[in-house]
Amino acid sequence: MKGDLDRVIVALDTSDLNHAERLMDTLSERTSWYKVGFELFSAVGPAAVLAVIERENHVFLDLKLHDLPATVAHPPRDCARLHVDFLTAHAVGGSEMLRAASLVAQESMIETGFAPSLLGVTVLTSLDRKDLDAIGLAPGDPMGDVVVALGKMAVDSGCGGLVAAGSDVSALREALGPGPTIVTPGVRPGWAGSHDQKRVVTPATALSDGADYVVVGRTVTAAADPIGAFDRLME
Repeated sequence: MKGDLDRVIVALDTSDLNHAERLMDTLSERTSWYKVGFELFSAVGPAAVLAVIERENHVFLDLKLHDLPATVAHPPRDCARLHVDFLTAHAVGGSEMLRAASLVAQESMIETGFAPSLLGVTVLTSLDRKDLDAIGLAPGDPMGDVVVALGKMAVDSGCGGLVAAGSDVSALREALGPGPTIVTPGVRPGWAGSHDQKRVVTPATALSDGADYVVVGRTVTAAADPIGAFDRLME
């Protein structure tokens, strides 16, 4: 059951490496893509990435880098050594920061034979227009305009793709074409709750609008029967 199912990235949102490993073993016939985020990485570090790689799976390392350009330039090289496929950085960190990280990621191919693709995070799915107004980010502009502006800047700065809410995918594809990889978190089937997400679409909608990958978490990982939940989601 691979093929199109490999467009689904399962989020290993746990601090327990053994639990993460059991999830991967349980879902081994369903997908080969897994997200390692702050929770698991802060608990066990690179061991989380290695656990994914050892099972011949792909790694979406979602650390959302956001710091000085000289600081953010270091992780891509280390991630290349670990064979991380996708690494995220906040697009609001600016063009110089993204360009520094992207350049090092590309240079890593020469040094290590592997290069992570840097993905620019546009606007978190937990934020809406009211939140952006409170932050003071492009006040008055429609949410979609803000996302597209950040997406263009990230791609122009060397990012291989973007992380964007499903509600923004169509506008990004219209503005940027088919080139950049788009990963969409916060997707929920109609029978699942939205949890702490504010801009939620179904996996089918995200993919039909142009997302390359969708990220699913608690809908599958918190289920008593993860395989059954995954299969129900795929229906």
